[in-house]
Amino acid sequence: MWPGRLHNYFGAKEDLFLDREDDAVQWLATVVRGRPAGESAAEAVLRSLRAEVVAVSPRLGLIDGYDRFMRVIGQSQALRSRLLDMRHRAVEAVTAVLTEEAGAGADDRLAALVASQLGWIQGHVVEFIQRELMAGRTAAQASRAALGLLDEIEALLGDRLLAYARRPAV
Repeated sequence: MWPGRLHNYFGAKEDLFLDREDDAVQWLATVVRGRPAGESAAEAVLRSLRAEVVAVSPRLGLIDGYDRFMRVIGQSQALRSRLLDMRHRAVEAVTAVLTEEAGAGADDRLAALVASQLGWIQGHVVEFIQRELMAGRTAAQASRAALGLLDEIEALLGDRLLAYARRPAV
């Protein structure tokens, strides 16, 4: 049992560690929804991830000492489950944006497939950064390595994904 005062501010113990959950869950959907004219959903996600990596952004875990935070999460089944749930909700949120923009029905699988790929890109970059930090690299070193990873990811993506949901030029 945990102290009552903390419960006034945090609904569950996991909330102490994952206090920016809503922002993390909505990040992909926000990036896709806010992309400029002429940019596809995947291009927006890649551009935004690159910007966060170049900025050595804490949003991606690019903080010296973040490895200690990740070790605590790794030791907690509840926290690992919560992170997995957050990823699922992030993909659901971006699926809703893509489905709405395409005017597609609920049974349209393409928006969900693209959203899953966008979620994989974000998740893979974050996990890569975490592994780099846990291997003893600094946030700046992990950032440089993550830029190379983003280039490799983009090179793997097909034209159909890269062109999906391109916002019409004004």
